[in-house]
Formats: sequence, C-alpha cells, structure tokens
Amino acid sequence: MAPNTMPSNTETLLIDGSKSGGAKNDGTKKTPLLYKVLLILALMTVIGGLLTGVMTYMNVGYSDTFFIDWSRALLAAYAIMPIGFLLMGLVTKFINHKLPNYQSVQTQSHHRCSDGLHNGVYAGL
Repeated sequence: MAPNTMPSNTETLLIDGSKSGGAKNDGTKKTPLLYKVLLILALMTVIGGLLTGVMTYMNVGYSDTFFIDWSRALLAAYAIMPIGFLLMGLVTKFINHKLPNYQSVQTQSHHRCSDGLHNGVYAGL
C-alpha cells in the first residue's frame, strides 16, 4: 500500500452518524433525536446558567432574591438562545450562498499544514 492512501476496507463516519464506504446493513444506528435535543438543552442550561448566574451576582449580589432573579434571567436566556441558534444558521446559509467558493482561513491553513506533513515537508502558516 502506498503512503497517504487509505485501505479499501476503511469506513468513514459521517456527521449524521451514518457510515460511508462500508456495508449498508452493518447494524449501526443513528443517534435518536431525543438524545440530541437533551444534549442541546443540557448545554443551554450549563452555559446559560453560568452566564446568567455570574451576571446576576455581579448586578445584585447574593441577596434574599438572588435565586428568583437568577431563575428569571435563565428563563429569558432560554427564550433568546433558540433565536440565536436560528440566526446563526441563517447567517451561515446566507454567507455560503453569497461566497460559494470561499474557504475559511482555518480550513486553508489545515490543508496547507496537512499537505506539508503528508509530503514530509513542514508547511508553515
């Protein structure tokens, strides 16, 4: 086998959990939607909880109403975060539509670096 080539029996794991290059009926399952939703909710709770907790503490300090104020801020964050997710997706689609041949700097530098490493030459950034 030549260097820099993959064996013919190699499978590629795709983002949606499916595999390409292997048998179609290999017994693998896609991740259930419920698990994905629970993961997003957990991330929203941790990130939103930390941010709103710190900001609530910075604004009102630790008082008798701290947890009530924090819960109100967290509920407001729950209402705003899905709008942010939606806007991120729309902006990404818009940019990809307007700039179809554009590669991000990160992708370009990764390709340069990995090409140099595969050829035995260091490609500096």
